[in-house]
Amino acid sequence: MSFTNMTVLSHGRTICDEFLFPGNEYEARIGKVSEIIDKEGLDGLLIYTNSLSRGNVCYLTGFSNFLSWSVSMVILPKGGKPILVATIAPRDIAFTSKLLPEFVEIVAAGLSLVSNEHISVKTIEYMKENGLLSGKKWGSVNFDCLPYMADAPWKEVFPGGIPDCSKAYYALRSRKSDSEMYVISQASAMAKRAAYEYMRQAQPGVSETILASKIDRELRINGANTVSILTGADKSGGASLHVPRERCFEDGDTVCIFADIGLQGYHGSFGATKIIGSMSTQQESLFAKAHQLWDGKLADMLETKESIVGWHNAVCGEYEYYTIVNGIGCDLVEYPDQYGSEAKLESGMTITLSMNVQKEGAGAVFMSENFLVAENSFIPMSGPGK
Repeated sequence: MSFTNMTVLSHGRTICDEFLFPGNEYEARIGKVSEIIDKEGLDGLLIYTNSLSRGNVCYLTGFSNFLSWSVSMVILPKGGKPILVATIAPRDIAFTSKLLPEFVEIVAAGLSLVSNEHISVKTIEYMKENGLLSGKKWGSVNFDCLPYMADAPWKEVFPGGIPDCSKAYYALRSRKSDSEMYVISQASAMAKRAAYEYMRQAQPGVSETILASKIDRELRINGANTVSILTGADKSGGASLHVPRERCFEDGDTVCIFADIGLQGYHGSFGATKIIGSMSTQQESLFAKAHQLWDGKLADMLETKESIVGWHNAVCGEYEYYTIVNGIGCDLVEYPDQYGSEAKLESGMTITLSMNVQKEGAGAVFMSENFLVAENSFIPMSGPGK
């Protein structure tokens, strides 16, 4: 098993972040966000990130919450540099500073199980001490995800509310730079190889959990920061995904896998399905139909440059299927991500298309791939091949 796309350094590290994401990359992003500030007539933006939306802060600072319950906030004054208020211990400021652009100021909110409230209180304290509140008009990003205890301090400071600039910020993040596209493509290629290697080794008598752990370890050795593997294997023909189970593969199993790789703050994913042993005529027809529907979905999105975002059920003759479309980047699911709505697909976006096709008596097929939206095509980010 070999992942050769990345230059791997000692202890599993890849090419240093400064090579792909130098300080001027973040300065360019700050410049784009400043256009939102100017357009809305604001004195700055307050950008909140929790464990489900880490990209909001990572986009401007390179900082990603490293604990599942940690949160962070960016204060971006008009014409100024970002101030990062993060759920880290004061003793970790010096270490964290070495991982971020040198112009990012870090304020430690400490480690606490009520970190959301602490982030709000600490951010407000900093803004008061530095004259950033009195007579100033601020906009917000992702404040609708603030829990009550964290939202209450802001309502005291801004009783009239804070203008929500989330949609404009998410749309800006959706158009990727060359550096972002490169890292997402590397993560996607690693996810694809991991999925194919998993399916190759999924043979009768092999343990599902041991195989998943083996793949996980290999990915981390080769530079992946985070690894998530969901899989499924049973004789029912279903393609339901779950965490790996204590079960050995059997002949006739339908094996499906979805691998998500985190690399230098960005995600790449891939999903696929195989049958252990010989396929029935019905199963062969099912796989052929799945590829036909997949190609048809891509052709339709390319023609219209639009897609229903999120989960969408459909029926084609004897076949039932669903598709899931959303953006991918710093977060596994990002803009466009308003489920059930029609979204425009613009050049420079990176999206995920997932599809599950099933037929009574034949089973199911699951597929997933990341694409770069180009002017006249969708480019698979994991490389060529089905």
